[in-house]
Amino acid sequence: MASIEYQAPSLKSCNLNLSHMVAELTAGGYDYADIILAMKESPGCKQTNENVDLSGEILGNFSEYMEPDRYLQLYVPPILLVLGTCGNFLSFVIMSRNMFKISTYSYLALLAIMDTSVLCIGLLRMWIGHFAMDIQIMSNWMCKLVTFVGYVSSVMSVWLIISVTIERFIAVKFPLKAQRMCNVVWARIVILAITLATCLLYSHIFWTVELRSHNINGTFSYKCDASLEHVLLIKEIWPWVDAAVYSFIPFLIILVLNSMIVRRVLVARRERSKLQMIPLTNIYTSTPCRCSCKRSNESSKKLTCMLLAVSFTFLTTTLPMNLLMVVNAALGDDKTSVYSYEYQRKYAILKLARTVVELLMYINHSSNFFLYCATGRKFRQQVKLMLCLCCKGRIKDFFTIASRNSPSTLSYKMSRMGSDTVKKCTAV
Repeated sequence: MASIEYQAPSLKSCNLNLSHMVAELTAGGYDYADIILAMKESPGCKQTNENVDLSGEILGNFSEYMEPDRYLQLYVPPILLVLGTCGNFLSFVIMSRNMFKISTYSYLALLAIMDTSVLCIGLLRMWIGHFAMDIQIMSNWMCKLVTFVGYVSSVMSVWLIISVTIERFIAVKFPLKAQRMCNVVWARIVILAITLATCLLYSHIFWTVELRSHNINGTFSYKCDASLEHVLLIKEIWPWVDAAVYSFIPFLIILVLNSMIVRRVLVARRERSKLQMIPLTNIYTSTPCRCSCKRSNESSKKLTCMLLAVSFTFLTTTLPMNLLMVVNAALGDDKTSVYSYEYQRKYAILKLARTVVELLMYINHSSNFFLYCATGRKFRQQVKLMLCLCCKGRIKDFFTIASRNSPSTLSYKMSRMGSDTVKKCTAV
């Protein structure tokens, strides 16, 4: 949201037109926090008067919640931006090596790009807006483009996680069909379908959203907002559609699939435990074969664990946003008395809560690299290998290792070659 550039009225004008000013600000799309801040900066309204006492009980109760909100918006975003951008870049570099051979890596490589886009379009813009002009209000086309890219990248990020979860569910539930259904060709089709569907769904932004100017007591301020013809759609209807596409529906899908994956993994573990108790004397169950099967099961289990960590992180970081939307809708939009203590307290709490849940949402877009490192041994090996070769000035070698392996043997050779290469690299 753009900052308010409000020309302060005189004390007399403030006393006479205060309610009209609040009405104009509210109609212009500004929330109660902006109204209070604009009035607080007004020299005329800073004066003591009987009708509006901004320095007394109202501002005291309001600042109690707004100070933490301000600190969160100033100091948390740069930390998430640095960690998230660097982590997503490293994730993309590692995943892109094999994105044309392994379908899961295709999803995760594009996920790193979408997460970075969300951080730059959403979080970085929000943080810079505290110090400089928001790029979203530089022009009408910039307003439309930034809004469109922000929505598309965030929604695509979520549905890529769903795609990976569905693929992992197929691999766990139907292992014999996984090779036919979970391949790079299908991954490209799914990615193309997600991209087209998302762009089509949010294409209305180019004619329903525009850069609008608001004249408040002779001073113009600009805001990227709904066009006058589509206020009802953008303000009342579309937030729920967007919440369903970005949060509600994905939450249910991932929750159900993860539950089924975990259940299937536990059942498979019990079955393997029973089989291990049976003596194997058949010639076809020789030691090399058993070792190969064990290695395959371990690799699949670790990949499942890594992807479950990503999807469960999404669930935990988006659940608060879902709950806040439900609570906000249940409380309703009470504007009968904007100066009442209860209204101010409710609005201040909701604004602070919104900041917290939005930062949690951005944590989801900046934490995947660390989840990969924490749960994926093979991924950690690749990070060590890349950093080692980079320090030796041989970063090109990092991209030639995987190209010498065929897709059928890549999952095992990568693990052995990555480990051996790290040892050789560190020994030099």
